[in-house]
Amino acid sequence: MKKTKIFSLILVIVGIICCSIGGVIYFLTSSSEEVVHNDSGAETVFDDPNYIDRSEEEAAIKESTGNSYYKINTSYQFSTNRKYDSLELTDPFLVQMAPNLYSFSCILRNNSDVNYPGQAVYVKFLDEDGKVIAKLETNFFDVPAHGNTTVSVNSAFNILNAYDFEVVPKNT
Repeated sequence: MKKTKIFSLILVIVGIICCSIGGVIYFLTSSSEEVVHNDSGAETVFDDPNYIDRSEEEAAIKESTGNSYYKINTSYQFSTNRKYDSLELTDPFLVQMAPNLYSFSCILRNNSDVNYPGQAVYVKFLDEDGKVIAKLETNFFDVPAHGNTTVSVNSAFNILNAYDFEVVPKNT
């Protein structure tokens, strides 16, 4: 009888240890990967530090607008803030609006005490190797001291999967 209790206790301890090890392994592997269901219902696993999961935001916009084509660029590098001359370029955003319509926008903030004149610029969309996918012309209005303006451009060319972008003066 005593041997049976000891054997049962050993089995319980081994079971607890196995469950603990399994839980740790599951936690470690699932925290570094992200599973996303694509439009066909199949799972895609992302283990990419450059990937931003915007699937919930995208789904909410699709539902509220009824626009089934709406997609958001998921590149972390693309969404980072940066400088343009003395201006702060923030909140870059790239989306697909329709089958052949892509839209980019960002905010230019002037944190100085001097007005910044508007100008024509190019927005260069880059792939992961820094190669230019598209170079689109746009302009922005004067940016008052401590004010902001928007830079935006639309394209029929598919720029949705751009890894990064640059805003450069048109005269370069």
